[in-house]
Amino acid sequence: MMSWLWRFRFSVSVQIVIVTIGVLTLGNTPEQHANLMSHVGLSWDILADGRFWHILTGTWWQSKPGLGWNMVSMSLMVALGTFPLEYRVGSRAAAITVVTADWFASTMAAVTLRVLAAYDHLSDPGLLHKPDAGTSALAWAGMAAGAVVFIPRIRWLLVSIVIGFVAWQFRIEPAAAAIAHAFAVGYGLTAGWLMSRR
Repeated sequence: MMSWLWRFRFSVSVQIVIVTIGVLTLGNTPEQHANLMSHVGLSWDILADGRFWHILTGTWWQSKPGLGWNMVSMSLMVALGTFPLEYRVGSRAAAITVVTADWFASTMAAVTLRVLAAYDHLSDPGLLHKPDAGTSALAWAGMAAGAVVFIPRIRWLLVSIVIGFVAWQFRIEPAAAAIAHAFAVGYGLTAGWLMSRR
């Protein structure tokens, strides 16, 4: 059991963090959680204000409080992204890949929203001011990188599935989330290709 935990120490640690933060935010009212997001989440306004440390904190706090379906689905997504990747490339490479992907994707999503707003292509300008957070971009980066390296024989099938699902999100998810997930998948695919070359 201990050898299994050590083998997947990064994936297990991320799950512990997700559940712990779910417990810490259990019972938060919408107002309390919105206030929390202003301290740990990320938006264009926060970036423009120079509070760059929000890029780091926004990865771990979820956009919704508690231990509800949001937390359960997030845990499942992260597990699907991190366990196969960690199995193939090891804990250090998996951790570096998905965490930096989340930071990159979250930052690029905020910048993209600002560019869209500048050209009047953003249907909800309030997204520039509303802080967002969560480990979903981390999960999508892991799934994308894992699709490349996990089972090389069916690599293109897995990659096509991941790209198809993230494209579908532009129809069902808020713009900020869909854009962040698309950047995360692009980062993950690139990282997976580079790792497979090695």
